[in-house]
Amino acid sequence: MGDFAGMALVKLVGTKPLTTTEIQTLLDIVHRAFELPQAIVRASNRDPGATLFLLSYLELTTQDEGIKSSIANEREYVTAQCRLVSSPALQ
Repeated sequence: MGDFAGMALVKLVGTKPLTTTEIQTLLDIVHRAFELPQAIVRASNRDPGATLFLLSYLELTTQDEGIKSSIANEREYVTAQCRLVSSPALQ
């Protein structure tokens, strides 16, 4: 699924205020969307632009340090997963 999930979540969230539970649910969805990067068929969905935008937005909307840490961890995870499929050794 990849960045397609990020794009869909950006549209879904809009400017609506989110609870900590809702943010955690979004992070879970993002994590699953990038779990198997080699299974992301469309090359454009391997570029996490919308997902990284979403994570930045979520980080700005919360004061909860635990959630901010989870967002930072998810950003690192998504970036690392995308590097896996862009590595020349894997192609």
